[in-house]
Amino acid sequence: MGFDDQPIASLTYPEITTIRQPIEEMGALATKTLISSIEGNPPIEMLTLKTQLIIRDSV
Repeated sequence: MGFDDQPIASLTYPEITTIRQPIEEMGALATKTLISSIEGNPPIEMLTLKTQLIIRDSV
């Protein structure tokens, strides 16, 4: 079982099942949160983003 769905996961034998995170969405939300904080707004308590299970041959 891998994490972040790195390209190497599909190049191994057997191909490794992994979790894919929404990296672009995480970056956008981090930027938005930082700007909001700089502007003096209260911090966001918690954000939950969906991940995706990429099932390959290692399962």
